[in-house]
Amino acid sequence: MRTRFARLLMESTAIEIMRQGFEKTVKDGDVAELVAEIEAKEGKPLGKTLEEVEAIMTEVAEGKIELTQTSNIWSAMEAMDRGVELGEILAQASWGLLEAPEGSSFITSDNPIHIADPPAKAAGPKGFKFTTALQFVFPIGPKYLLMGDFRNKADGQILIPADRVRYFNDRHLLEAHEQLYASFRSEELQKALDKVFKERAHMIQKPPPGLL
Repeated sequence: MRTRFARLLMESTAIEIMRQGFEKTVKDGDVAELVAEIEAKEGKPLGKTLEEVEAIMTEVAEGKIELTQTSNIWSAMEAMDRGVELGEILAQASWGLLEAPEGSSFITSDNPIHIADPPAKAAGPKGFKFTTALQFVFPIGPKYLLMGDFRNKADGQILIPADRVRYFNDRHLLEAHEQLYASFRSEELQKALDKVFKERAHMIQKPPPGLL
């Protein structure tokens, strides 16, 4: 939650929700009600006519006015709130410490924790809720990787073969935001990363329409 990727994703989502909120308010004819609520909260007139406010909201809804999120306090609070929410889920899972064999090393990135939950993803933004199909992986060093899920009944530790290390590294390669970190130099790894960055879609995508 403290990574640049997480912050940009939260801000992108918040901005799109606000844009869709403006769109819905204008469409439903509720601009006057919204202005009244704002004026009551502020205890003073807004300083613009309803026509001016509606014109601005329409331009925001149509994407003609770009919105930005500039509050560091908001970003920090959102990161902490989401962290607590996710932490409560991860605390219920069984954790395994996976150890790389001699000659193999885990890599990591600026997006270090990967969470997969196919049923939750399939439910879409409105119906999203983590399920017991959730699995997370988190490299904590070249030699060790934490993995958690709800399938195993107890925490444990295991030495895994080199091909499983490569599997987790390949997943990490695909999920890196802007940077990949390794304890070793590898031109092959650099070329693979350059290829991923060149071919994949932008990771920070706007939420779909119809969230509200």
